[in-house]
Amino acid sequence: STTGDFYDNHHFDEGNFFGKRRQQQGNEDERITRSEEELAISKRRVPAGQMSIRKRVETQHVSQPVTTTHEEVSVERRPVTNADAASRAEIGDDEIRIPVYEDELVVDKRRVVKEELVVKKTAVQDTQTVEADLRKEKVDVDESGVRNQSSPDDRQRI
Repeated sequence: STTGDFYDNHHFDEGNFFGKRRQQQGNEDERITRSEEELAISKRRVPAGQMSIRKRVETQHVSQPVTTTHEEVSVERRPVTNADAASRAEIGDDEIRIPVYEDELVVDKRRVVKEELVVKKTAVQDTQTVEADLRKEKVDVDESGVRNQSSPDDRQRI
């Protein structure tokens, strides 16, 4: 491809190629911009993990002594001293019943609340230092090629 083909192409735009330099030919003011970067710091909430609070059941074998009571029956044989009572006695079958009692242990388990856990979240502020390298444009003015300038230093920094 030749050089003429490039500029004759319908995609070539002379205004974009030369930019504002061609448009300002009749104007005496020329402009150049100076820019610099500034930090723009923002925040966003992101998950930082989670805390789990879990309860589990442990079984513990306990042994506790308990005092109990029971009744015992004893039989005592005595000779009869009263002859009148003995003479009225009849011969035959007879039986007496005496109830005997004892303490029976009744073991029951009941649930007793011992404590409660209150879980709260508290926002804590920290200070972090953000570091970055910022670029800044500097302008150097070289007046050495211009006649009749009163500046003793031909180069100025802005």
